[in-house]
Amino acid sequence: MSNNVIRMRCGYHNEVVALFTECRDDVARKMVYSVAHIISFDSDSQVNFSSGFFFRADGGDLVFVTCNHCVKGSNSSEIPVRVLNSDDSLGIERLQVRSYAECWYPHPDPEIDLCACLVSAQVDELEKKNFHPLIHELSSESIVGPDELMRLSCIEDIIVVGYPRQTISVGEGVPTTTRGVTGTPWGINSIAPRYRLIDVKVNHGSSGSPVFLDTRHYTMSTEPRLLGVVCKSMSQPTVIYEVKGENPAEKADVIDLNYGLALATGAEHIQEIPLDRSPHVLGTGSITLTVK
Repeated sequence: MSNNVIRMRCGYHNEVVALFTECRDDVARKMVYSVAHIISFDSDSQVNFSSGFFFRADGGDLVFVTCNHCVKGSNSSEIPVRVLNSDDSLGIERLQVRSYAECWYPHPDPEIDLCACLVSAQVDELEKKNFHPLIHELSSESIVGPDELMRLSCIEDIIVVGYPRQTISVGEGVPTTTRGVTGTPWGINSIAPRYRLIDVKVNHGSSGSPVFLDTRHYTMSTEPRLLGVVCKSMSQPTVIYEVKGENPAEKADVIDLNYGLALATGAEHIQEIPLDRSPHVLGTGSITLTVK
Protein backbone atom coordinates (compact mmCIF):
# COMPACT_ATOMS: atom_id res chain seq x y z
CA MET A 1 0.00 0.00 0.00
CA SER A 2 1.40 3.39 -0.94
CA ASN A 3 1.88 6.35 1.38
CA ASN A 4 -1.01 8.17 -0.32
CA VAL A 5 -3.45 5.32 0.27
CA ILE A 6 -2.47 5.08 3.93
CA ARG A 7 -2.84 8.83 4.35
CA MET A 8 -6.35 8.79 2.92
CA ARG A 9 -7.37 6.07 5.35
CA CYS A 10 -5.78 7.84 8.33
CA GLY A 11 -7.20 11.27 7.57
CA TYR A 12 -4.27 12.87 9.44
CA HIS A 13 -6.18 12.62 12.72
CA ASN A 14 -4.07 9.99 14.48
CA GLU A 15 -0.70 11.18 15.74
CA VAL A 16 0.82 7.70 16.04
CA VAL A 17 -0.39 6.72 12.58
CA ALA A 18 1.18 9.92 11.31
CA LEU A 19 4.44 8.86 12.94
CA PHE A 20 4.55 5.90 10.58
CA THR A 21 2.83 7.26 7.47
CA GLU A 22 3.85 10.92 7.31
CA CYS A 23 7.58 10.27 7.69
CA ARG A 24 9.48 12.29 5.08
CA ASP A 25 12.35 9.76 5.07
CA ASP A 26 11.08 6.73 3.14
CA VAL A 27 14.06 4.59 4.18
CA ALA A 28 13.48 5.35 7.87
CA ARG A 29 9.78 4.55 7.54
CA LYS A 30 10.54 1.17 5.99
CA MET A 31 13.06 0.39 8.73
CA VAL A 32 10.36 1.01 11.35
CA TYR A 33 7.76 -1.02 9.43
CA SER A 34 10.08 -4.02 9.07
CA VAL A 35 10.71 -4.57 12.80
CA ALA A 36 8.55 -6.07 15.57
CA HIS A 37 9.25 -7.37 19.03
CA ILE A 38 8.64 -10.93 20.13
CA ILE A 39 7.53 -12.16 23.54
CA SER A 40 8.40 -15.79 24.35
CA PHE A 41 7.20 -17.98 27.23
CA ASP A 42 8.94 -21.09 28.55
CA SER A 43 7.71 -24.00 30.65
CA ASP A 44 8.48 -22.14 33.90
CA SER A 45 6.34 -19.17 32.81
CA GLN A 46 9.48 -17.10 32.33
CA VAL A 47 9.07 -14.30 29.78
CA ASN A 48 11.73 -13.26 27.30
CA PHE A 49 11.56 -10.06 25.24
CA SER A 50 13.54 -9.72 22.03
CA SER A 51 13.43 -8.19 18.57
CA GLY A 52 13.03 -9.42 15.01
CA PHE A 53 11.98 -8.43 11.51
CA PHE A 54 9.91 -9.49 8.51
CA PHE A 55 11.72 -10.97 5.52
CA ARG A 56 10.64 -12.52 2.22
CA ALA A 57 13.15 -14.33 0.05
CA ASP A 58 12.75 -14.31 -3.71
CA GLY A 59 9.45 -16.03 -4.51
CA GLY A 60 9.24 -17.40 -0.97
CA ASP A 61 7.05 -17.13 2.07
CA LEU A 62 7.00 -14.23 4.49
CA VAL A 63 8.96 -15.12 7.62
CA PHE A 64 9.79 -13.47 10.91
CA VAL A 65 13.52 -13.62 11.67
CA THR A 66 15.11 -13.40 15.11
CA CYS A 67 18.00 -14.96 17.04
CA ASN A 68 17.78 -18.64 17.83
CA HIS A 69 18.68 -18.11 21.49
CA CYS A 70 15.68 -15.76 21.89
CA VAL A 71 13.07 -18.45 21.25
CA LYS A 72 14.86 -21.77 21.71
CA GLY A 73 12.97 -23.92 24.20
CA SER A 74 9.92 -21.67 24.25
CA ASN A 75 6.45 -23.13 24.72
CA SER A 76 4.81 -20.25 22.86
CA SER A 77 5.52 -16.77 21.53
CA GLU A 78 3.66 -13.61 20.56
CA ILE A 79 4.59 -11.24 17.74
CA PRO A 80 2.68 -7.94 18.01
CA VAL A 81 1.97 -6.46 14.59
CA ARG A 82 0.90 -2.85 14.00
CA VAL A 83 -2.34 -2.60 11.99
CA LEU A 84 -4.78 -0.03 10.69
CA ASN A 85 -8.30 -1.01 11.72
CA SER A 86 -11.34 -0.61 9.47
CA ASP A 87 -12.27 2.60 11.34
CA ASP A 88 -8.82 4.11 10.63
CA SER A 89 -7.66 3.67 14.23
CA LEU A 90 -4.30 2.18 15.04
CA GLY A 91 -4.23 -1.23 16.71
CA ILE A 92 -2.04 -4.17 17.56
CA GLU A 93 -2.75 -7.72 16.40
CA ARG A 94 -0.69 -10.43 18.08
CA LEU A 95 0.45 -13.42 16.07
CA GLN A 96 0.31 -16.33 18.52
CA VAL A 97 3.05 -18.86 17.73
CA ARG A 98 3.25 -22.34 19.17
CA SER A 99 6.34 -24.03 20.55
CA TYR A 100 9.87 -23.71 19.27
CA ALA A 101 9.89 -27.35 18.14
CA GLU A 102 6.73 -26.88 16.06
CA CYS A 103 7.22 -23.49 14.46
CA TRP A 104 10.79 -22.23 14.42
CA TYR A 105 13.40 -23.06 11.81
CA PRO A 106 16.96 -22.66 13.10
CA HIS A 107 19.93 -22.05 10.84
CA PRO A 108 21.55 -25.41 9.93
CA ASP A 109 24.88 -24.18 11.30
CA PRO A 110 24.52 -24.13 15.12
CA GLU A 111 27.22 -21.44 15.27
CA ILE A 112 24.92 -19.01 13.42
CA ASP A 113 22.39 -17.64 15.91
CA LEU A 114 19.43 -17.19 13.56
CA CYS A 115 16.00 -18.75 13.13
CA ALA A 116 12.75 -17.98 11.32
CA CYS A 117 9.01 -18.60 11.64
CA LEU A 118 6.55 -18.68 8.73
CA VAL A 119 3.91 -15.94 9.05
CA SER A 120 2.50 -15.55 5.50
CA ALA A 121 -0.86 -17.18 6.24
CA GLN A 122 -1.38 -15.24 9.43
CA VAL A 123 -0.64 -11.86 7.87
CA ASP A 124 -2.96 -12.69 4.95
CA GLU A 125 -5.66 -13.57 7.47
CA LEU A 126 -5.36 -10.12 9.03
CA GLU A 127 -6.08 -8.55 5.63
CA LYS A 128 -9.18 -10.72 5.26
CA LYS A 129 -10.41 -9.40 8.62
CA ASN A 130 -9.96 -5.78 7.41
CA PHE A 131 -6.83 -5.21 9.47
CA HIS A 132 -4.10 -3.69 7.33
CA PRO A 133 -0.69 -4.79 8.72
CA LEU A 134 1.83 -1.94 8.80
CA ILE A 135 4.65 -4.18 7.63
CA HIS A 136 7.54 -3.59 5.28
CA GLU A 137 9.04 -6.82 4.02
CA LEU A 138 12.80 -6.88 3.74
CA SER A 139 14.06 -9.08 0.91
CA SER A 140 17.17 -10.52 -0.66
CA GLU A 141 17.51 -7.23 -2.54
CA SER A 142 17.80 -5.47 0.82
CA ILE A 143 20.92 -7.44 1.78
CA VAL A 144 24.27 -5.76 1.19
CA GLY A 145 26.10 -7.78 -1.48
CA PRO A 146 29.47 -9.53 -1.05
CA ASP A 147 31.43 -7.09 -3.20
CA GLU A 148 30.16 -4.11 -1.23
CA LEU A 149 30.81 -5.93 2.05
CA MET A 150 34.48 -6.29 1.20
CA ARG A 151 34.74 -2.54 0.61
CA LEU A 152 33.21 -1.52 3.94
CA SER A 153 35.59 0.24 6.32
CA CYS A 154 35.62 0.21 10.12
CA ILE A 155 33.72 3.52 10.37
CA GLU A 156 30.69 2.94 8.15
CA ASP A 157 27.48 4.43 9.56
CA ILE A 158 24.95 1.85 10.78
CA ILE A 159 21.48 1.98 12.32
CA VAL A 160 20.00 -0.65 14.64
CA VAL A 161 16.20 -0.79 15.00
CA GLY A 162 14.64 -2.86 17.76
CA TYR A 163 13.03 -3.16 21.18
CA PRO A 164 15.59 -3.01 24.01
CA ARG A 165 13.75 -3.54 27.27
CA GLN A 166 15.42 -0.66 29.09
CA THR A 167 14.43 1.88 26.48
CA ILE A 168 11.20 3.84 26.96
CA SER A 169 9.25 3.85 23.69
CA VAL A 170 6.51 6.22 22.62
CA GLY A 171 4.04 3.34 22.65
CA GLU A 172 3.59 -0.36 22.04
CA GLY A 173 4.58 -1.34 18.53
CA VAL A 174 7.00 1.57 18.11
CA PRO A 175 10.68 0.51 17.99
CA THR A 176 13.69 2.60 18.93
CA THR A 177 16.79 3.29 16.84
CA THR A 178 20.44 3.63 17.76
CA ARG A 179 23.30 4.79 15.55
CA GLY A 180 26.88 3.56 15.44
CA VAL A 181 29.68 2.36 13.17
CA THR A 182 30.81 -0.99 11.83
CA GLY A 183 33.66 -1.16 14.36
CA THR A 184 35.91 -3.31 12.17
CA PRO A 185 36.17 -3.71 8.40
CA TRP A 186 33.21 -5.96 7.64
CA GLY A 187 35.23 -8.03 5.18
CA ILE A 188 37.73 -9.04 7.88
CA ASN A 189 36.58 -11.84 10.17
CA SER A 190 38.68 -11.13 13.26
CA ILE A 191 36.23 -11.46 16.18
CA ALA A 192 34.54 -14.85 15.94
CA PRO A 193 33.55 -17.23 13.15
CA ARG A 194 30.55 -15.89 11.21
CA TYR A 195 30.23 -12.75 13.36
CA ARG A 196 31.34 -9.14 13.12
CA LEU A 197 31.93 -6.46 15.73
CA ILE A 198 29.72 -3.37 15.65
CA ASP A 199 30.10 -0.24 17.76
CA VAL A 200 26.54 0.63 18.74
CA LYS A 201 24.51 0.82 21.94
CA VAL A 202 22.36 -2.28 22.50
CA ASN A 203 20.66 -3.73 25.58
CA HIS A 204 18.70 -6.79 26.67
CA GLY A 205 15.91 -7.20 24.14
CA SER A 206 18.03 -5.95 21.23
CA SER A 207 18.90 -9.48 20.10
CA GLY A 208 17.32 -10.11 16.71
CA SER A 209 17.37 -6.42 15.73
CA PRO A 210 18.35 -5.76 12.12
CA VAL A 211 21.54 -3.79 11.49
CA PHE A 212 21.13 -1.41 8.55
CA LEU A 213 23.92 0.23 6.60
CA ASP A 214 23.12 3.95 6.49
CA THR A 215 23.72 4.96 2.87
CA ARG A 216 21.29 7.87 2.73
CA HIS A 217 24.01 10.51 2.44
CA TYR A 218 25.52 9.04 -0.73
CA THR A 219 22.78 7.09 -2.51
CA MET A 220 19.26 7.77 -3.76
CA SER A 221 18.03 4.27 -2.90
CA THR A 222 14.72 4.18 -0.99
CA GLU A 223 15.24 0.61 0.26
CA PRO A 224 16.93 -0.12 3.62
CA ARG A 225 20.31 -1.88 3.25
CA LEU A 226 20.37 -4.90 5.56
CA LEU A 227 23.86 -5.58 6.88
CA GLY A 228 23.35 -8.02 9.74
CA VAL A 229 21.46 -9.08 12.86
CA VAL A 230 22.36 -8.21 16.47
CA CYS A 231 23.13 -11.45 18.30
CA LYS A 232 25.10 -10.55 21.42
CA SER A 233 25.95 -7.54 23.55
CA MET A 234 29.56 -7.19 24.65
CA SER A 235 28.46 -5.87 28.05
CA GLN A 236 30.17 -7.45 31.03
CA PRO A 237 28.88 -8.03 34.58
CA THR A 238 31.23 -5.90 36.66
CA VAL A 239 31.61 -5.96 40.45
CA ILE A 240 31.94 -2.55 42.10
CA TYR A 241 33.32 -2.65 45.65
CA GLU A 242 32.56 -0.15 48.38
CA VAL A 243 35.17 -0.24 51.13
CA LYS A 244 33.62 -0.51 54.62
CA GLY A 245 35.73 -1.12 57.71
CA GLU A 246 38.26 -3.94 57.67
CA ASN A 247 36.59 -5.95 54.92
CA PRO A 248 37.10 -4.19 51.57
CA ALA A 249 34.56 -6.50 49.92
CA GLU A 250 31.92 -6.23 52.63
CA LYS A 251 29.56 -4.73 50.07
CA ALA A 252 29.73 -5.60 46.41
CA ASP A 253 27.35 -4.29 43.78
CA VAL A 254 27.12 -6.03 40.41
CA ILE A 255 26.28 -3.79 37.49
CA ASP A 256 25.87 -4.41 33.78
CA LEU A 257 28.60 -2.39 32.08
CA ASN A 258 27.74 -1.86 28.42
CA TYR A 259 30.76 -0.79 26.42
CA GLY A 260 28.64 0.03 23.38
CA LEU A 261 29.92 -2.99 21.45
CA ALA A 262 27.96 -5.92 20.06
CA LEU A 263 28.32 -8.89 17.76
CA ALA A 264 26.22 -9.22 14.63
CA THR A 265 25.89 -12.10 12.22
CA GLY A 266 25.82 -11.34 8.49
CA ALA A 267 22.45 -10.86 6.81
CA GLU A 268 23.54 -13.17 3.99
CA HIS A 269 22.95 -16.13 6.33
CA ILE A 270 19.20 -15.45 6.52
CA GLN A 271 18.56 -17.11 3.17
CA GLU A 272 20.37 -20.26 4.32
CA ILE A 273 17.59 -21.10 6.81
CA PRO A 274 15.64 -24.15 5.48
CA LEU A 275 11.85 -23.81 5.60
CA ASP A 276 10.78 -27.41 5.00
CA ARG A 277 7.94 -27.86 7.50
CA SER A 278 4.37 -26.63 7.75
CA PRO A 279 3.77 -23.69 10.09
CA HIS A 280 1.74 -24.20 13.25
CA VAL A 281 0.29 -20.93 14.47
CA LEU A 282 -2.63 -20.57 16.87
CA GLY A 283 -4.19 -17.40 15.48
CA THR A 284 -4.43 -13.73 16.34
CA GLY A 285 -5.69 -11.70 19.26
CA SER A 286 -6.72 -8.05 19.15
CA ILE A 287 -5.70 -5.11 21.31
CA THR A 288 -6.87 -1.57 20.57
CA LEU A 289 -4.58 1.31 21.40
CA THR A 290 -5.99 4.52 22.81
CA VAL A 291 -4.27 7.42 21.13
CA LYS A 292 -4.95 10.99 22.19
